[in-house]
Amino acid sequence: MESKLFIFIEGDDDERFFERIIKPIFENKNEVHLVKYAQKKNEKIFQFLKSIQTMNADYIFVADNNGSPCITDRKQRIENDFQNIDKNKITKARRNIYAKFIFFIDE
Repeated sequence: MESKLFIFIEGDDDERFFERIIKPIFENKNEVHLVKYAQKKNEKIFQFLKSIQTMNADYIFVADNNGSPCITDRKQRIENDFQNIDKNKITKARRNIYAKFIFFIDE
């Protein structure tokens, strides 16, 4: 049975990149869904994260640096903004997501 994977991304540029490059990497074993979160209210994202846990699905939360001095600070800001998020599911994309993409995910 195919598992579900939700990839939380910020905007349209991220969506184009993930649709073409990242999504195909995971699709052979997962049903992959991209979720643009930047325009959604934090409460909606909180509810969505709860739903994903209920489904026994998995997720990756991708964020740009947005002026944080380090990865730890950016992850902490995301944890503060979005209740119920697993900090091990948060990954930070480099300033130019198209040049380099690094996952910081512990399996």
